[in-house]
Amino acid sequence: MSIKNILLLLAFLFTIHFVQAGNHYGRQSGGDAKKFSFSFNPGYGIPLMDFAKKSYLPLTDSLHAYGFVNPGFHFEVCATYLFTKYVGVAADFGGTICPFDDNAFAASYTSVYPAYPMYVPTNSSVSANGSNFLAQYLGGVYFYIPMNDKFCFEIRVMAGLISSTYPDITVTSNVPNDYSSYFFKYAVGEGFGYAATVGGKYMIDPNVGIVANIHYTGGTITYAGLDYNNTTPSGFLYGGFSFSDRTMSVGILSFTAGFALCF
Repeated sequence: MSIKNILLLLAFLFTIHFVQAGNHYGRQSGGDAKKFSFSFNPGYGIPLMDFAKKSYLPLTDSLHAYGFVNPGFHFEVCATYLFTKYVGVAADFGGTICPFDDNAFAASYTSVYPAYPMYVPTNSSVSANGSNFLAQYLGGVYFYIPMNDKFCFEIRVMAGLISSTYPDITVTSNVPNDYSSYFFKYAVGEGFGYAATVGGKYMIDPNVGIVANIHYTGGTITYAGLDYNNTTPSGFLYGGFSFSDRTMSVGILSFTAGFALCF
């Protein structure tokens, strides 16, 4: 979702508001709109960009990293404060827990190392110690667009820090008397992120609302090097550290629903 599309949607919703709204639109219980809102929104996150790619092994590309992840659980904790009737600030902490695709990682060895039987998926096992957790710490501008006393549209345009905790990966040979294995470990990656959210809020009580959002987060993560170990077929262990920074473009498209407390 581009910034241009967000601005066009914002202009459209404001046009609807000023054409249709009466003097009482945007008020709650006959008073002013609530200035502060705190919401919790769980949902479903879809990985995009390099974060979603399932190719290129860690030691075959010294400049980039790839996620090998599947869609997963997404959540957001958001606070907003209105300075005027329609404009305020927003702070957002959220994250997406994307399961690592062991099978796709194993299958990638076949195309990269076709001459080595131990890399064929049926002859090797891949394990990861968890999921890839993509966290976001964002802040920015908040637009409040009331349609009537109970329902409003909300738009947030934010920027800040995103970080990725990549699971440690172990590839082990299943061939008898072959002790080959690889171990890969990335440092925690981080970088600049940006986000846009479009959603709606329906007040079921003067201080409680139900919210539903479509949210996109994008950016670039940088991992400061790669730690790896290799065990040869005879059992000899050696390892090293690749000091080359590896970057990964990140995108998460999420759909969430939750509740908001308004004061």
